[in-house]
Amino acid sequence: MGMTMRVGKIIKQERTQRGWSQADLGRMLHISKASISRWESGEREPGLDALSRIAAVMELGIDALTDPRQKTLFRPETIEVSRTKTALDPVLETAWQRLTPKERKKLVQIALSLAEK
Repeated sequence: MGMTMRVGKIIKQERTQRGWSQADLGRMLHISKASISRWESGEREPGLDALSRIAAVMELGIDALTDPRQKTLFRPETIEVSRTKTALDPVLETAWQRLTPKERKKLVQIALSLAEK
């Protein structure tokens, strides 16, 4: 089985486990249901930017989408701010600590989408 088909099967498996339709996932990723269908059928493979967004929406590591043996959960609420000299500004660190896990997840998703541009 090629890489394209394997990734598509994993996306479908993870999507259906969550009870999401292809249209639901498409809306979350701001892409068409047809794109999801092409990935799941193995006709096309999502690019790295799409894999990053899928992983963020599903709260998985990208490796969980590319390797069926991996189930690395992505938990933004566990991200720690470095305390080295290159650490973030204390104001930003305080702001991060005040965010709820849901708000942290959303912020990470925004950062990932900005990094893709």
